Amino acid sequence: MFEFHVRSHMALAVAIGFFGATQVASAQSVPPPLFDGKDKTYQVIPGSNLRLGDNLTSGIVVTLWQGGTVKGTGTCTQQSCPVVYDSKNLFARRSRLRLGGSDSGGGSNNPITETLRRGDQGDNVRRLQEALNRNGASITVDSNYGRGTKTAVETFQRSKGLTDDGVAGPATLHALGLG
Repeated sequence: MFEFHVRSHMALAVAIGFFGATQVASAQSVPPPLFDGKDKTYQVIPGSNLRLGDNLTSGIVVTLWQGGTVKGTGTCTQQSCPVVYDSKNLFARRSRLRLGGSDSGGGSNNPITETLRRGDQGDNVRRLQEALNRNGASITVDSNYGRGTKTAVETFQRSKGLTDDGVAGPATLHALGLG
């Protein structure tokens, strides 16, 4: 029974990813079971829905296409966490939240120590893309450092008075709250 339950959730996660969700959070970043999330700050994965109720069939109030930051208001259940967004008490799916976010896009609990450039791929590129979107970019979060990511990095660098070379080195990562 347990194995079937796990496989069902894995299939659901794959289906969610296939049908339009930008990114599914890793198991390490999801709030733990029966977590008291009161007054905690979460980063919301882009493309996430915030709902009126604590189940998956409750009405959607808002879809955060660019992601965002929400504050926890109480204890998380197995599926959702109560949050406040735009002065409204709502619920977010636990798998779509990351602990330790901040309103400024910081949260260097796990700093990126490598320089990222065009052609790179992986989780650090995804984190870079999410941080760029929190800072005004509008790029696809696909974990691939392509032309769009390079252009967004250059634009961000210019806005912060950094050398606009499109390479996310220590100064750029620090300015994004990732270094």
